[in-house]
Amino acid sequence: MFVSVQKTNRSADVVEEARAAREQRVRDKRRLEAVVMIQVKNCLGGTWVSTVATNRGLPVQAFVRRCLCVKHLRAECQREFDETFRQYAVQNDTSPTVPVDDVFSMLREFFFMFNTKEDRERFRNVCYYLIASIGSEKPHLNYMSIMQKSESVAVWRRQVIMILKLCVHYLSALNPDSPADARDLVTYSQTIIMLTHASQWKAVKIPNEIVQKVMNNVTIKWLQELVRVGLYPAVRDVLMRGLARTTPTLNKTTFFPLLTLLMRPMVMEAFASETDKQKALISLLSVPGFIVHVETICPVFIETFRKQGVLKMWMELLTSEDVWKVMRENIRTANAALCITANLANIFWLEKSKTNDVDVLHVVSTIIFLLDLCRELNATHQNTTMTKWHAVLGWSSDRVDPCYHDSMQYTTQQLNLIWKREFVKTVFGNSLERKTMNGPVSAKKNDPTPGNFKATALLQRLGLHHLAKTSTKLKLNDGEVSRFAIVSAMYQCAINCLVNLRLHILTGLIVEGRLPMQLWNIVRGIGVGQFVELLKPTPNTYTTEFQLLGLFCNLTSHLIILMDDLELYEEQKIFTINDLLEMSKFLNDLIFRIIWDGLMSSAQMRSDQLFTSAHHLMRILYERDSRRRFAPDDHWIMKEAKGSAFFSELKENHNNVQLLLAFAPHCIPHHDRVKLFRQWIKEDKQSDQDKPTAPILIAVQRRRIVEDGYGHISRLKPEELKGVIRVRFINAEGMAEAGIDQDGVFKEFLEETIKRVFDPNLHLFKTTVDNRIYPSPTSGIQDEHLQLFSFVGRILGKAVYEGIVVDVPLANFFLSQILGHQAANPTYSYFDELPSFDVELSRMLQNLKRYQGKVEELELTFSCDEDRLGQVVSHELMPGGRFVEVTDDNKISYIHLMAHFRMHGQIKQQVNAFTRGFLSIIKPEWISIFSPPELQKLISGDSQTIDLKDLRKNTQYYGGFHSSHRVVGWLWDVLENDFNEEERGLFLKFVTSCSKPPLLGFSYMDPPFSIRCVEVSDDQDSGDTLGSVIRGFFTINRKKISTTRLPTSSTCFNLLKLPNYSKKSVLREKLRYAIRSNAGFELS
Repeated sequence: MFVSVQKTNRSADVVEEARAAREQRVRDKRRLEAVVMIQVKNCLGGTWVSTVATNRGLPVQAFVRRCLCVKHLRAECQREFDETFRQYAVQNDTSPTVPVDDVFSMLREFFFMFNTKEDRERFRNVCYYLIASIGSEKPHLNYMSIMQKSESVAVWRRQVIMILKLCVHYLSALNPDSPADARDLVTYSQTIIMLTHASQWKAVKIPNEIVQKVMNNVTIKWLQELVRVGLYPAVRDVLMRGLARTTPTLNKTTFFPLLTLLMRPMVMEAFASETDKQKALISLLSVPGFIVHVETICPVFIETFRKQGVLKMWMELLTSEDVWKVMRENIRTANAALCITANLANIFWLEKSKTNDVDVLHVVSTIIFLLDLCRELNATHQNTTMTKWHAVLGWSSDRVDPCYHDSMQYTTQQLNLIWKREFVKTVFGNSLERKTMNGPVSAKKNDPTPGNFKATALLQRLGLHHLAKTSTKLKLNDGEVSRFAIVSAMYQCAINCLVNLRLHILTGLIVEGRLPMQLWNIVRGIGVGQFVELLKPTPNTYTTEFQLLGLFCNLTSHLIILMDDLELYEEQKIFTINDLLEMSKFLNDLIFRIIWDGLMSSAQMRSDQLFTSAHHLMRILYERDSRRRFAPDDHWIMKEAKGSAFFSELKENHNNVQLLLAFAPHCIPHHDRVKLFRQWIKEDKQSDQDKPTAPILIAVQRRRIVEDGYGHISRLKPEELKGVIRVRFINAEGMAEAGIDQDGVFKEFLEETIKRVFDPNLHLFKTTVDNRIYPSPTSGIQDEHLQLFSFVGRILGKAVYEGIVVDVPLANFFLSQILGHQAANPTYSYFDELPSFDVELSRMLQNLKRYQGKVEELELTFSCDEDRLGQVVSHELMPGGRFVEVTDDNKISYIHLMAHFRMHGQIKQQVNAFTRGFLSIIKPEWISIFSPPELQKLISGDSQTIDLKDLRKNTQYYGGFHSSHRVVGWLWDVLENDFNEEERGLFLKFVTSCSKPPLLGFSYMDPPFSIRCVEVSDDQDSGDTLGSVIRGFFTINRKKISTTRLPTSSTCFNLLKLPNYSKKSVLREKLRYAIRSNAGFELS
């Protein structure tokens, strides 16, 4: 039993060993085959590797012999082929000498063993031969004559199709930058053209039209096959390499055959469907500046396009009913959509004389679609973190393509056509020529013009028509009004989409001012109430009415910014003063209703383009009215935002009040806004009181008040400066002056410091022609001048914070910059303010604006020379400005840039430092509710006449004086009946250091206005005593000095020190002398 088991185990081992040996032999055989395959691959250049892989059943030796045989045969064929075709590469004009039958046979062998990479040069020689052969009139030498041989025609057709496909294949990889590739480009293009153009087959006789039709059908099928395998994408790739750059490398020699090649399928209708034709055209027109380059490089083609109706056909293809879906599927980037828009506009420009109303509407609606698609594609990529500056779209997150960036100048050139005067007139038609076109225009009965029906249909298609049965006064079933609405929507889309061309668009559209006026007539006809009603169901501002309103606001904003006071107020060009009144009322009511009625959310107000445009125009009109009035008092005030109603809403913290303060604070009466400002400061002080801190004591030498004040104040934190500051003055002997500061001494410190730092002799500030103060461009002569400006801003902010009015008349443009208007509004116009800054410069720029001759003759550039302390410093108004010539086209830009530089650029650092200091005390949101003149009132008090009744009511008396005292009665009588308004202002300045009353009246003056009876001179005055009070109360004159001395004052306490005069005439004489001699600014 044990023996049998041993035999069984031994047999199993033998079987296992045999199996292992067999598997090893199989592995060795495969390894050997692999080595042979590698050797064969190296020997044959990899041509037949796939054959090796599929012939594993063939013995290795037999396979190797077969491969070597094929290699030898191929080498022999190539040698014979090269001997025949190489001559055409050496001399391109060589006439064929080899019979076409022999060539046909060689080509069959050549294409049977053809390798795309290795045989490229041989294929090029084939193309050279074909060009020479097809041009030969001898049938036995003309390649195309083979089609007449029935036994060869089938193979010949396949051969031709293969040649055409290979031409397209090699064409797609060519770069016109290379001279060799440029030659190949011409060769392959010419080969395709000659093979697909039956009339160029010279040796082929066409006996009748039937044969001609058959041959045309053959070529059409070939062209269809080329379109199918990617002819247009291939040519587009070549065009992008040759045209999408700063300077095109395609010239007439290389561009002409490409254009011919592109036209063949178009003219022969060689497309399987209309969609394929649209795709081809979309691909072609996505090349930047394609039509511009055709006009520039091959202008003869433009005339050919016109004669053959190609431009008209392209325009119809891009504006057909179903093309938008094709565009949306095939346009992948915003750049491509932009280029198609530009090329379409260029085509329309070339064909504008042949277009009818329907063509115009179709083109306009397609441009609207493309611009919206451009914005949509640009927004699609905005989730990426990589944003860059686009020459047309502004900040963009579109896919990076250097080709589009380098060639955007040509696209911009085409887009500029859209707002050229002739283009604008063409698209608007007769409606732009009418003197008035109010909203409710009646359509003519039985008007046969198809544009009337098309216009309404296109509004529906574009989504611009709100409701078919809307109650709006704008009758969109009127063809003319509907057309006006569609075209307006196109320009509004362009303004919103083409960010960097916005100014060019606006400038082009406001020429002659007809369009803004027509838009105003329509918008005014619709009315505020209708716009509000349209917003109530849903805050959609993309309807027709809002497109019209948006374009009106954008154009009018730009127009009013460009108009100076002479044009706006005196000449009243385009708009009358009454128009401005109606316009401002319309916009103010609309913005207020949107905010107060909650028709839009806060987020939508900040993002909605219509609201932004309307709000922008309203602010421009308000600021223009603030600077130079054209509207009556309370024109901007809304009754719902007045007094108790406003403060009630504010107390309940309603959102509409907060939005009103943010977007339209001028709707609230100025008095209420000042109250709100003081309330905010009061709350801020109360919040600081929760953190009790001891008053900060600073010692200041009177003769070094600015230097010492700067040293102390600049070290304090804003929170500390808002607290209580006590000042102790040090006299000339170095001794502390007597007296305790109970805010009065600090007030004097502020007044004296402000008086000195704003003195032009210190070279920190200068004055305008009307004595308004602004930072000096040459302030750099002072050490640490920017820190000084910050210090001045802080102490002025402290004065406003404490309600201390100071007589510092700041220039309006300086106040605007403190408020940040130039940052919030990029189109803020400094030119409006220029007359108050520099009369001579303003006059020169006004003359330049109205100059009728050629501005180029003046030899001006975008640069400015500044005399800085005897040294001439040159500044460029724009990058490279010294090399940019001022022309008629850009003189308006030059004027505004010059004003901007003189009033902002020169003093930008100083203004920023001052504003930084001021806003460290006064929060930006506190003063954002005021206009520049209103901010001046906060600083210097109200400019209205002094209310003596209010002053008398809020006056406190000391030293025995009282409201019924004889001398006090004389004082008020003299002020009311003997003094004029100027003298009353001098009196107020004499006592308080400021000639203007507090904004909220004298009840808000701190310290209160006071009058004290004095008996002795100021150096002997020890204040009120029991005896002085009794003598003053009973008008007992025991001290002769009381009737001979002048009145004095302590401005830090708003205190008038008045002697107990015995006669009214003496009081009048002494007081008049005192206020005019500026005496009395002393500390008691």
